[in-house]
Amino acid sequence: MSRILTIQELNTLNEKIKGLRAITNTKLQSIPGLFASRDENAAHSVEDSANALRVMINILEKEIDGARCVIPKKQNEKVFMGNAILMSIDGDKPSKFIMSDLIERDDEKMAISSSSPVGRILLGKGVGRYNIILPKKNMEVEIYEIFFPEEE
Repeated sequence: MSRILTIQELNTLNEKIKGLRAITNTKLQSIPGLFASRDENAAHSVEDSANALRVMINILEKEIDGARCVIPKKQNEKVFMGNAILMSIDGDKPSKFIMSDLIERDDEKMAISSSSPVGRILLGKGVGRYNIILPKKNMEVEIYEIFFPEEE
């Protein structure tokens, strides 16, 4: 199954790759100097680190190659990946959450993972009130608005 990415998520992955390549190049440029100073252990350590970064870059590139990119509409009637959702949980003050599959949970950005139990339930839902039954607790969620973060 291919991963679905919004343009914003695709750009984020490309920026990560760019940063990893810059770090890798910096590490590789330091190796000749370490060998010249006869610090072979440090040179091999830096080389190993650069190789690990190359592996990370390859993993991210494969993820992008296997992904299906979606160009979202401005306003959605249903919750999809990359949406911002204005909603309240258990009657609390409404807050904005981002539906994402890049992270499991990010309280600072108020992100909801699409692979989490709540995320799986919310995908495809529209504006309205929903009772969510989870193994450890039940919650009431009210979705007020569904939009993309660029609209803010």
